[in-house]
Amino acid sequence: MNPTQQPNILLIWPSFAQLSELVETGLRQYAGAKVRTIHFDVAPYAFCQYANVGQRIENLFLKHCYKRNLKKIQPIQKILQELKNSHCYFDLIIVNRADMLDSHCLEQLKNHATHIIAHHWDSMRMCPLSDEHKKIFDRIYSFDKDDCTRHNFSFLPNFFVPTETVSSQGTGTYCIMGLDSARVKLLEQIASQLEAIGQTYQFLGFGDFPSPYITRLNSTRPYPQVLKDIESSFAILDLKRGKWSGLSFRCFEALGMHKKLITDNTSIESYDFFNPNNIWVLRDGVPITQDFFQTPYQPVPEDIKNQYSLKAWARELTSITHQP
Repeated sequence: MNPTQQPNILLIWPSFAQLSELVETGLRQYAGAKVRTIHFDVAPYAFCQYANVGQRIENLFLKHCYKRNLKKIQPIQKILQELKNSHCYFDLIIVNRADMLDSHCLEQLKNHATHIIAHHWDSMRMCPLSDEHKKIFDRIYSFDKDDCTRHNFSFLPNFFVPTETVSSQGTGTYCIMGLDSARVKLLEQIASQLEAIGQTYQFLGFGDFPSPYITRLNSTRPYPQVLKDIESSFAILDLKRGKWSGLSFRCFEALGMHKKLITDNTSIESYDFFNPNNIWVLRDGVPITQDFFQTPYQPVPEDIKNQYSLKAWARELTSITHQP
């Protein structure tokens, strides 16, 4: 493809918290792309509905006899129908959460593009890709350095979104995350530590794990609202999920918006923007101190910070379209 030509890109993306809209904007603004998006439901396929009793019986039959789930088939059918209706051949198709789709669907997508890549927004431990899936893609990106080493993926960390307000001012510690028993236990310990040093906090969570320290949410919070919440906070709390080593969005939001960060992900210490003045790494038996909140945020050099911007992310994700 000619480097000056506008790439025609198809996104296959989960409908979650308006994140795909940010990705579309980034690809248009920073990679000069024409972008079309096909969404599908995740979590996991919780929003797929049976049309009637017969469809429910069909799903039971498929699951027990053929080990297939109609709630997984429905999103795939939606993707293939929209692909057919597009009547387009794309320079690049980008698939997020390819583990949710079967190989037939991915092969059909591959037949409609010059290049097809996967963007794996989770760890292989949590959401593994089969060897059959992996061989379909020209390139697979992951935010997890360990997965990149083990599976020969290309490393692409998450990003921060430029905002009008960048300020280290604010009050309290903010977090929003899916809940499980281990996370709830740790959140309660951190809440007690913050209360002991007179610090306020707002912990928001999804999941049926009642706790007096956590405000439970019944639906996803739109990402623009999350950014507004962060703007008014002094620090962000991030807890890694399972055994992954990759850095979540919270880490880069803190970087982009000049907020202090509290995290249990020790791999952050290997990144070039790590500064113990700005980032408190949680360790057993070492409580968070008041000094962390009393010292001002120390800005990261712009050349380092900009490596983790949406602009840098979008240009790397589409770089394959400029290769001969």
